[in-house]
Amino acid sequence: MRRFLGAALVAALVLSVAVPVVAAPAPDVEGSIALSFAPTYGGPIWFTETYPQEAAKQARQNQYPGSPQTQVKCWQSGEPVWFQLLFPADRTKIPGGWLAMTNEMTLLGRYPGGATWEGGAAECVAILFSNDSHGQYVWAILWFEVGP
Repeated sequence: MRRFLGAALVAALVLSVAVPVVAAPAPDVEGSIALSFAPTYGGPIWFTETYPQEAAKQARQNQYPGSPQTQVKCWQSGEPVWFQLLFPADRTKIPGGWLAMTNEMTLLGRYPGGATWEGGAAECVAILFSNDSHGQYVWAILWFEVGP
C-alpha cells in the first residue's frame, strides 16, 4: 500500500509539472533569424528575421521596450567579449507576421563589466525575443562563428 501511494504521489507531481496550464496557439509565421554573410572581427553585423504578429506588439508598460529585439552575445575561450541588443530597422508586413532587417553594429569593443575583445575569432549566439507584461518569448536562436 505504501508503494502504491508513493507511486501515485510521484505521478501526480510529475503531471503537475509536465502539463502546461494553457497551451499557446501556434503563430502563422514561425520566428527565424539568419546572417547574410560570414561575419569577421571589426566588421559589421546585422540579421534578417521573420517573426509572428504577436512579437511586434508594442508593450504598454515602460519597462518593456518595443518588440522584438535581438540579443547577441559572443565568447572567446568561454569568456564573454561582446554583447549588444539589435532592433528591427526596416520591416515589411508579410501574411501572419513580419520580415525585418536589424540595425547594423560593429563587432568589436568591450563586454559590459568584462573582457575587451581585441581581435580573433569568437563563438556567438543571437536570440530573437519579445517582452510583454506576461513574460518573455523566444522566437528564434542562431549560433554562429565570427572569423578573425
